[in-house]
Amino acid sequence: MTAVLGILMVVFFFSFLLSVFRAKYQGYPYSFLIK
Repeated sequence: MTAVLGILMVVFFFSFLLSVFRAKYQGYPYSFLIK
């Protein structure tokens, strides 16, 4: 159960980071994150 909770927290954290990056650099190509 704790493993599932940790995975959910990580996914939520990364989605939050992506939304922050999108808001900060609007239209900025951040494909460098996925190398």
